[in-house]
Amino acid sequence: MARNLADALAKILHFDQLFLLVVKENSKEIESAVLANGQLTLPDLPLEDLPSWQAFDGQDLLYVADWSTEERFPRFKEWAKKVGRKLGSTVSVPLTTPHRRLGAFGITRETAGAYSEEDFCGSSTKRTFGAIADSDFLVRQEPIREIGRHFRRFALL
Repeated sequence: MARNLADALAKILHFDQLFLLVVKENSKEIESAVLANGQLTLPDLPLEDLPSWQAFDGQDLLYVADWSTEERFPRFKEWAKKVGRKLGSTVSVPLTTPHRRLGAFGITRETAGAYSEEDFCGSSTKRTFGAIADSDFLVRQEPIREIGRHFRRFALL
């Protein structure tokens, strides 16, 4: 499922990794995590120390232009360095249904500055997420229809 989503998004967004993180309802525990391309290694850190937590908890877009100058998430950066994970740029958005907060969806690039804030905060991005939400791919994939609904909501902001 995540690989199919990555393939669909790759036509309109450039990224090195795509991830989905689902949090257990009324909890601070990860229910499931998927990396569409590459090896998924979750850090042995509290959920609150992960960048996706900010998107999930704050219900807002998380944008990191350059991890080398990023001061938030020091424990995550330390973990990434320790395991040899290259951090460049990250964008993460919350996944929410009308019934509950699900988790976060994100894309990363190994290149710093690969994205600008305008790339993800402007109307073109909202149109992009709206297009993703309305795409045949999401309509055909029952397990990720809620993601499509979230993209549609973001596109309307």
